[in-house]
Amino acid sequence: MVELFFIARLLSGLSAGLTMTTVPMYLLELSPSDKKGIFGVMFTVGLNFGLLFSQLLGLESILGSESLWPFLFSFYASLVLLVFPTLSFIPESPKYLYTIRNERSKALSELSRLRGKPISDVSWELEDLFASPEVWTLKRILLEPTSFKALIITCTLMLGQQLSGINVVFYYSTEILIKSGLSVYWAQYANLGAGSVGFIVTVMSALFIDRFGRKSLLLFSVTVSVVMLSAILTSIVVLTHNSITWVSYLLIIFIFGYVLFYGFGLGPIPFFIGSELTDVGPRPIIMSAMAVSNWTGNFLVGLTFPFINNMIKEYSFSPFVMFTILLIVFIWKVVPETKISSSGLRSNNV
Repeated sequence: MVELFFIARLLSGLSAGLTMTTVPMYLLELSPSDKKGIFGVMFTVGLNFGLLFSQLLGLESILGSESLWPFLFSFYASLVLLVFPTLSFIPESPKYLYTIRNERSKALSELSRLRGKPISDVSWELEDLFASPEVWTLKRILLEPTSFKALIITCTLMLGQQLSGINVVFYYSTEILIKSGLSVYWAQYANLGAGSVGFIVTVMSALFIDRFGRKSLLLFSVTVSVVMLSAILTSIVVLTHNSITWVSYLLIIFIFGYVLFYGFGLGPIPFFIGSELTDVGPRPIIMSAMAVSNWTGNFLVGLTFPFINNMIKEYSFSPFVMFTILLIVFIWKVVPETKISSSGLRSNNV
């Protein structure tokens, strides 16, 4: 049974990696040029809803008990079976058909069906695209300055997102809150509350994300996240040496605050900024690299945090504070500001 469990986790991880690569890219290629931010955020909305739903089902009173947790794991299969029949109704990306496959008529037909308008009314969306038989490779991206910079920005933002410690909050916040003096019951519900905040703020961000530049939102989100992480660190240090009830409640507020401001920019933007900074040709490779960066950071944080926690104990959040400060510097110095154009969201200096 252990072998079967291992194979299942391996396959589900492969599925998650492919999803993280293709879905943000696909949504951006389908979206109208003036609503790319909203469509880009939709991936994170779905991600956070899934996280919240799994947290809810994982409560000990539902499916999180010692006897019921296998049913929680297998619940994912029912969602796959539910979604699978809808794939036949999903259109192919018009930009992919036009640029990569060089199938102009089919691209226009798919775009017309997608927009619900005659071909004559939507053909302008593809006028600035040029079909090219050239094949993009990682080597070509590394040698082409614009694509290489987009690759560095995309991977660094995604790695920085993970190294900010967001998954520690969701993986270990229940344990952290219990050590801080809360009961198991209230610690579980506080963790569920953090998931609820993450979902709500991501939905809210879809309402205004296209009104502001990506860089501005990232700087705001990451800067306030540093403040919240520092407050979490301070609260844990205080609670380690003094059992003060009101500081435990402050810790919950700071965790909620971190999840809140993380969701305004650092949460959603790294998932789709790579698609926005590149054309269709190099986009799949850059988005694949984005997914690798995401899972690498996720793996490193999830694997090393218990060891870090044992080594530096109450100061275990300090590495996340330092990494997030470095991310502010990177965004300020390297990430370009962006704007909406007729062909989509592009920067003046990428």
